[in-house]
Amino acid sequence: MTVKRLVGERSATLAFILIALSYFVFLLYPETVSEGVRSGLHLSYKSVLPAILPFMVVSDLLLCLDLRVLDESIGRVVSSIFSVSPIGSRAILLGVLSGFPIGARIISTLLRDRRISPEEAERLLYLSSIASPAFIITGVGYGILGSVACGIKLYLIVLATHLAVGFILFPRKRREKPLVLAPERYMHGISLTDSIESAALSGLKIAAYLSFFSVCCAISSKMIPNRLIAALVASLLEIGSGAGMAAKLSQGVRYPVLGFCLGFSGISVCLQLKGVIKSFEISMRPYLTQKFLCGLLAAFFAFFILA
Repeated sequence: MTVKRLVGERSATLAFILIALSYFVFLLYPETVSEGVRSGLHLSYKSVLPAILPFMVVSDLLLCLDLRVLDESIGRVVSSIFSVSPIGSRAILLGVLSGFPIGARIISTLLRDRRISPEEAERLLYLSSIASPAFIITGVGYGILGSVACGIKLYLIVLATHLAVGFILFPRKRREKPLVLAPERYMHGISLTDSIESAALSGLKIAAYLSFFSVCCAISSKMIPNRLIAALVASLLEIGSGAGMAAKLSQGVRYPVLGFCLGFSGISVCLQLKGVIKSFEISMRPYLTQKFLCGLLAAFFAFFILA
């Protein structure tokens, strides 16, 4: 038996054990599972979808336009800083302003039309994936902490660390050119109907991810008595549940955990982005490493600025 086959069999066995354990845990806590699903769906239709659905439609429409003026002005500045093409800078700008998964949807479209390379897509996936200002300032700051000022400070911390990590990891070099191979692939027409239907389908997928990971967070908090550890686990799993649990911690640790939660963004978001770009061979390992580093830095600065 080869080493590769042995490792594969052990991985399959471990996966089977984890899946079986999850199945029985779900059976042991039926009320927690049901409440977790309801909480995830409530978060989806109450906060998340109203905040991002219009932006998903608009971002699709913008990619159908030949905005050379934008690409050659703002896009050129952004591309020179982060080593991406001017057309790729649209994913960064819209992703930072609108939050995930807007950036990943733009990257998927650019990859489909072969206007960026897979290597550039990996860089863009991190640079364009950050919690929106509406989520952090309004949702976390005002809605959870009861302070818009704290929300603004948290957003500035997360944004600064996000851009700093991107600047450090993607040093300046000669910017890439768009990989435009055929005019008919470059402009495939504006269709409001297609954009709305695509956004609606993505919205349903987001609701499903939020519901499942809301269940995981609810069960982990049920099984872990220590509130700090439970909040950290939730922060690793899902950004909304993690932020809610972190806000209930004591003053000294609340903001560092919130900083990590908002900077890392959770495995749920990672899988959402993976689902958007699953048709392309893009590794998620660099993204996870970069986001984890961003979370640590955001926790560090949140401790000294807010705690």
